[in-house]
Amino acid sequence: MKTLTLLLAYMLLFTSCSTIMNAVMGVNEKDIAKIKKSAEKYGFPDSLIVYIKDPYYFYSELDKLGGIPEVKVYNTQGFFVPYKEAKLCNADAFPVLDSLCTKQNFVADTTLKIADELSRMVSLSGNPVKIDSGYTVFIYWATWAMWLNKDHVAVWLKSLQKQSCNINILLVNMDLLKPNLRKPISDDSTLVEGVWKLREYAAPAESVPDAASFLPPAPIPTTDTAKVTEPQVPSKPKINPTKTSNEY
Repeated sequence: MKTLTLLLAYMLLFTSCSTIMNAVMGVNEKDIAKIKKSAEKYGFPDSLIVYIKDPYYFYSELDKLGGIPEVKVYNTQGFFVPYKEAKLCNADAFPVLDSLCTKQNFVADTTLKIADELSRMVSLSGNPVKIDSGYTVFIYWATWAMWLNKDHVAVWLKSLQKQSCNINILLVNMDLLKPNLRKPISDDSTLVEGVWKLREYAAPAESVPDAASFLPPAPIPTTDTAKVTEPQVPSKPKINPTKTSNEY
C-alpha cells in the first residue's frame, strides 16, 4: 500500500490534468450503504445519486469518459452538448458549469439523447430516474476518487445549485457494485477487460489477476476419451538471409 501511495503521488506530481483516478486504490465492489456513507462525507444528497444498472453500458461509459470525476451536459431539448473534446482534461468543466444558464453557444449532438442515458440508470432505491424540464448535468464520481470528490465534484455541485435557471443534477456513481445491484459480468471479453483495467492499479503489479480469472471455470471433461486441442501457433515467415533490405 505504501508503494502504491508513492506511485500515485508521483503520477499526480508530473501530470497537470490527470485521468489516473480511473484506477485508484480501493477499487472494489460497493453496496448502497457504502456509497451513501461516502456521499455524506462530501455533502452529496442521496436524492441526487444514481448508478448505471446495465453492466455493458457501465464499462463502455467508464472507457468513454476517460477519467473520474467527469461531467456530461444535456441541453433543454434533451441533446448532449460536449464542453470539450473527448477524453481531455476536465478543467473546462469549472467555467462551463459556472455560466451554464448564460452560455448560449453550445453545439448539440442530436444523435445522443438524454432519454437513452436515463433508461440505463436507477436511483439508489432502484427506481427509474425522472427529471424536470431544463438543463441536465451528469456528474460522474466514485468513492475511490477520494479528494477529487471534494475538489471537483463538490465544487461543481455547489456551482450548479447557485445557477438561476432550472438544472437537473444527477450524481452518477461509478463504483463497482455488488451483484445484487448490477448483474455480474459474464464471459464477455469486453466486460472482463473492463474489470481488469479498473482493478489493475488497485494492487501491486505482481498480485494483479489475469483477465481470464474473471471467467467461469472451464467445464471438466466427463469421459476418458476427451482430448484437449492445443492451440496452433502460426510459424514465423522465413527470410532469405542473403538478401539485402533494399531487395524487399
